[in-house]
Amino acid sequence: MLNLLGFAFTFVIGLLWGSRYYRPEHFATTEPFLVLFFLFYVAIAVLFAIRQEASVKSRVDGTLVFGTPLIAFGLQTVLVRDIEYGAAFSALAVSALYLALAKMLHARRGGHMRLLVEAFIALGVAFATLAVPLGLDGRWTSAAWALEGAAIAWVGVRQERRLASVFGVLLQFAAGIAFLLDADAARAALPVLNSAYLGAVFVSTAGLFCAWYLGRHPGTLGKWQGAVGVALFVWGTLWWFAAGVEEVERHLPARYEAHATLGFFLASCAAFSVLSRALAWRAAKYPALALLPLMAIIGLIDLLDAPHPFARFGYLAWPLAFAAHYWILHRHEHDTRHMDWWHGAALWLMSALGGWEVAWQIMNAVKDGGAWHLIAWAVVPGGLLGMLVTRGEGPFRVAYGSHAAREAAFPIRSLLPGYGTEKEFAAKPARLGEPTALSGEKTLRAPIDYKRWLLWASLILGAAVLGLMAYRLLRQMGRAPALHPPSDRGV
Repeated sequence: MLNLLGFAFTFVIGLLWGSRYYRPEHFATTEPFLVLFFLFYVAIAVLFAIRQEASVKSRVDGTLVFGTPLIAFGLQTVLVRDIEYGAAFSALAVSALYLALAKMLHARRGGHMRLLVEAFIALGVAFATLAVPLGLDGRWTSAAWALEGAAIAWVGVRQERRLASVFGVLLQFAAGIAFLLDADAARAALPVLNSAYLGAVFVSTAGLFCAWYLGRHPGTLGKWQGAVGVALFVWGTLWWFAAGVEEVERHLPARYEAHATLGFFLASCAAFSVLSRALAWRAAKYPALALLPLMAIIGLIDLLDAPHPFARFGYLAWPLAFAAHYWILHRHEHDTRHMDWWHGAALWLMSALGGWEVAWQIMNAVKDGGAWHLIAWAVVPGGLLGMLVTRGEGPFRVAYGSHAAREAAFPIRSLLPGYGTEKEFAAKPARLGEPTALSGEKTLRAPIDYKRWLLWASLILGAAVLGLMAYRLLRQMGRAPALHPPSDRGV
């Protein structure tokens, strides 16, 4: 208790004096005092841990261990604000000190001071990471508070100290609010490696880490721990995606924002899927599975702003997005319910985007082609379903997972001969991991060798009939002259 009182009074008195009387010319005398204050209380934290070493349950003083660098570094940034890269070099010095202390304590005390060694390693890594944005932009406060909050919560959970855990969680939320209130932050010229983006990433990482750690150690926060873990997970996930979207908007031209954001979404969702398996973190699969709704949002943005889906590097973004989506579905096929409908929704989105792209290409290639581009809206969905039917070993069998095409086939099954009976579409059990016969297979089997040709012929014929009907309807409504190829070809 005396250590904490001395720490608090020293900090308060120094802060009051500095706010009223400090001038840059006082740096030569003030800096040594701050360094001594910092080293003095670091030594007290180490001595406290050594005294606790012989106890049955070793502890560290989380307030001194994590509060000392937080407060001292905050004061240091004020002292060196007029020195170029002063805060960055200060962060590197603090990082080197903590890593050196961790190595020394581990070498001399072995596993008896494991908790303090881990805390010092965490601080060393945190300050080394902070040195990057400090050297580029100089904004650090929110990131430091978020990381310190995560560290305090980590120690509190490990030592089963509820007050420290709650304080660490609240500190992270305070850091996020401070970040949002920092309206004077300058726009960074360097993408990604700037304090605005990395600060938001640190807030996100701190929240996600605490959510994962609370899930691994239930009971510390009592009956509220589940709700706190969910809140931290949602908080960290929202910060992650918001930071990426904001960074794309800040550094890319408006015409490329949508597909660049799609690239960020697919990479992030794939990363969440990897974390879900690597850390046995069930909650992480939900952001991974959110890739499909995010793709649908980008599709709507394309509909309002882009001439066609493959414009503006969409020819790279959309295929990669669908590949990532199906890769994620394959990874979580066994631990998630209702995956068939998720497969079907992806096929609907692919059909819509594919039909739009083919229709645009027809309009662009065939001048004054009338309503021929409308054929694409029937051919593309039917073609996708036809490829599912003919996929896999043996005639008309599909590989594992593609039995989900049953749900996806409902809107377009009328294009396939005999593909509409309720009996054929009744749900059938499927052995996971084995090839599965697609519903409607019996009606598609023909006693001749040209059944695939007949399938494609029926698709094209049905598409042509639909296109002709649509064209006649548009002419009757007087809208046919409005069909002209777009002038913006995109990239």
